[in-house]
Amino acid sequence: MPLFLDEVIVYERTIDVFLLGAVISIATLLIYIAPVGRRVSVVNMMFSGFDRPEDRPMTLLWLSTQVIAGYLIIIPFLVLYVYYDMEHLILLPLLITAIGDGLAEPVGV
Repeated sequence: MPLFLDEVIVYERTIDVFLLGAVISIATLLIYIAPVGRRVSVVNMMFSGFDRPEDRPMTLLWLSTQVIAGYLIIIPFLVLYVYYDMEHLILLPLLITAIGDGLAEPVGV
C-alpha cells in the first residue's frame, strides 16, 4: 500500500520529507501507550497483533527500538543512493531490515 500511495500522491521527494515521515511513523507508536491503548478497543486489538508473551512488559520498547534502528540503517543508504542517482535501490535495505527481522525470530526461538 505505501508503494502504491507513493505513486498516486504527488509530492516533492526530498530528504526533509523522508525524515518528517520517519518522525511521524515513530510518533504514531504513542497510540499504543497504556492510557490510550487499553481504553480504545481498536488500538488494543492492534497492539495484541504484535504483543508476544516473551516480549512483555517491554513490547513497546522493543518495537520502538526496532523502528529507530531500521531508520538508522535506511537513512544512510538513502543518502548514498540519492548521491549516486540510484534511488530505486532503496528497497534493498528496506527488504533486508524487514526480512532480516522476520527471520531472526524463528532462529532466535
